[in-house]
Amino acid sequence: MLPRQRHGNAGFSSVYSWILIEVRDRNYSVPLVITARPDRFSYPDASKFVGYPFREETLQESAKYGPVHLVALYKTITDNQIRKHVGNPDIRIMEEAWGFFAADPERAIQIAYVTNVTSPSAIDERVGDFLAWLREFDQEGMLLERSKVRKGMLKSSSREI
Repeated sequence: MLPRQRHGNAGFSSVYSWILIEVRDRNYSVPLVITARPDRFSYPDASKFVGYPFREETLQESAKYGPVHLVALYKTITDNQIRKHVGNPDIRIMEEAWGFFAADPERAIQIAYVTNVTSPSAIDERVGDFLAWLREFDQEGMLLERSKVRKGMLKSSSREI
C-alpha cells in the first residue's frame, strides 16, 4: 500500500499529491501526483476532477526530482485524448495492460493513465502494475532522467516569477 497525503474532496475523485515512491533497487524517491476521473474521459463534466495538474506545478524544494502524474480513469482513454490532455501532439505514448504512459520530451512531463479503475482499492493495484512495468521494462532510468529535467524546469520557472 502506498503512503498518501489526501487533498481535495473525499472519495474516488480525491487528489493525492506529492507521494514519494521509493524504488529500493535504485534507492531514489520520485513524487507521484495522483488524480482520478470519475467518468469517461470524453465527458467534459468529469474534467474538473483531473484538470491539468502539470500546468499548475510549483517547485517542491524537498523533492529531489520533478513529479510523475498518475491519472486513474473509471473507463478508458484514447491516444488522441491523451495528446489533447497533455497539450502537445508530439509526445511519446506507450500502451500497456494497466493503461498508458505518456512522456512529453519538450516539457519533461510524465503521466501514467491507469484505465478501468472501478473502485478506490483498484488504485493501489493499478499503481502497483505501473511500478512493476517500470522495473520489468527498465523504464526507471528514463523516468528518473525526465524527473531531473522537470525539476530543473520548475526551479528555473520559479526564479522567473
